[in-house]
Amino acid sequence: MRYLMFIKSDEKHRNQRPPDALMAAMGGIIEKSFKNGTLIDTAGLLPSAAGTRIRSHGGQLTVTDGPFAESKEIIGGYAMVQADSREAAMALAMEFIELHRIHWPEFECESEVRPVEEFLNGPAGKSWGETRRARPTARAARYLARPSCGTPDPRGRS
Repeated sequence: MRYLMFIKSDEKHRNQRPPDALMAAMGGIIEKSFKNGTLIDTAGLLPSAAGTRIRSHGGQLTVTDGPFAESKEIIGGYAMVQADSREAAMALAMEFIELHRIHWPEFECESEVRPVEEFLNGPAGKSWGETRRARPTARAARYLARPSCGTPDPRGRS
């Protein structure tokens, strides 16, 4: 299952350069996780001054350019991971946050880990991901398309 992890902290930290030791340690985890297939994508985010919010409220859309002074915390980065269980996803997040605790003790943060819900609008109420995985192979599709399933293919194909 895929999980989205993001790290939240006070924006003041986005304006500080992370310690070199933290960046090196994160680089090692990122490289290892890409190689073993658990990490799908990851990135840090620019400060909120570079962002824009689009809000739907009361039937109207409003657009607000950053910075967002009313925000106590911002999302500083994210990772999309593939994990066999919630516990495995939590272990990845804890390993990442532990690096921050060790290499940047004054950096206070939290990580939220959430499973990614498959888009449920495919045929028969299945997710598009389930639908793609459930498609018959070309060979099975040819077999099922024959006028009389179960009789030999006159062309000698199975």
